[in-house]
Amino acid sequence: DLERTQQSFDLSTDWQSVPIRMKKLEHTINLGFQFEGVNAELNRNTTAIAYLTPKAAAVTCNPDDTTCVDGEQYLSKRNIYNVNNSSVRMNQYSLYAEDSIRFQQLVLRPGARYSYDDLMENHNFAPRMAASYDLNSNQNTIFIGGLNRYYDRSMITYKLREAMAPFSQQKRTFDALTGTLSPWADSIYTSPLDSQFTRLKTPYVDEQTLGVDQSLLGGRMLVEYIQRQYTDQLAKQIDPFDTTNP
Repeated sequence: DLERTQQSFDLSTDWQSVPIRMKKLEHTINLGFQFEGVNAELNRNTTAIAYLTPKAAAVTCNPDDTTCVDGEQYLSKRNIYNVNNSSVRMNQYSLYAEDSIRFQQLVLRPGARYSYDDLMENHNFAPRMAASYDLNSNQNTIFIGGLNRYYDRSMITYKLREAMAPFSQQKRTFDALTGTLSPWADSIYTSPLDSQFTRLKTPYVDEQTLGVDQSLLGGRMLVEYIQRQYTDQLAKQIDPFDTTNP
């Protein structure tokens, strides 16, 4: 069992202007700042053992060995995950600005969000744009759309996993003369890290939306199309250059 705990502290402030008229346009400016501090821990409070690689043999098992079947087979390897814990501290800072521009039935909301955290040490800039058009100026039919970018905020999980100690492996062999198994012995196998944390580009998604918000039967119906394109995502792969762990 792995136990993860997380404590966070958030501080945010927002400022919104009164509507500012400039000829036929009306501007409402919104500015904001956010700070988030996160303490996360990942704990393995008990030793865990995973058995693998069964082998067929006319084996005589010890009475208390649940990984062996008399006269049939035994499990020849096991991975040992010892008691371990890891902790990570991350601070993230964000600034954003938005201008809501109204021209008759049309509302445009261009904006941008800047963020930085001391874990990835990346400066991330996310442009935002939303638009709506009130067809008859009565809120009955409103066409909506948007172009937005969102950055991933779950990188702390990879840092926690890297800090966890890798497992060790033990093996045992079958003696055909006596029909018994040797004691478990440490293997020279070195397990690779499940996660190796590297300061990469922060994963993000670009999102495009288009839809209509329609008054219907005393309520409202929203029909919306959303398309997302993911960039710089993370995936596992085998390292072809690591000859010690083929």
